Amino acid sequence: MFRTRLVQTAGVLVGVVALTAMVSSSASASGTVTLHSKATGRCLDSNTSGTAYAIACNGGTYQSWIMGSFGGNDQYLQDSQTGRCLTTGTQANSNLVYMKTVTPCADNAVNFLVVANSDGTKTFKAGTWCLDSNTNGEGNNVGAIYIDPCNGGNYQRFTVK
Repeated sequence: MFRTRLVQTAGVLVGVVALTAMVSSSASASGTVTLHSKATGRCLDSNTSGTAYAIACNGGTYQSWIMGSFGGNDQYLQDSQTGRCLTTGTQANSNLVYMKTVTPCADNAVNFLVVANSDGTKTFKAGTWCLDSNTNGEGNNVGAIYIDPCNGGNYQRFTVK
């Protein structure tokens, strides 16, 4: 009787460990954040058309991003309002950044390595390219969001709040 119960308990433990491993391998979100450009002070924003840009921080839901992980150091950025994921252009030499209409985010399309900088900001790297922003765009109040070769500059540094 004792041996039977011991074998049953061991079987349950193996099942729990296997289930835990399966759950931990799937994508997990680590909460919502707002990304502020260090250089411009603007926030990463998007719209239902799938465009990503930077505007004055307004606390709106389109400026609320889910930073999730597929495990390891890679992160994805998903707009909490639209459910769309930030990703980069697929054409050769394209530095276009746009919103991909995939929920959940596809592991192979939206990974950024998030690097902590000594000034408390973060840099979002996609290979040797980094998420970047500027003051150009549609009028004076909208800045462009794109990727550019990493250079360590303030336009590639974001405060994550």
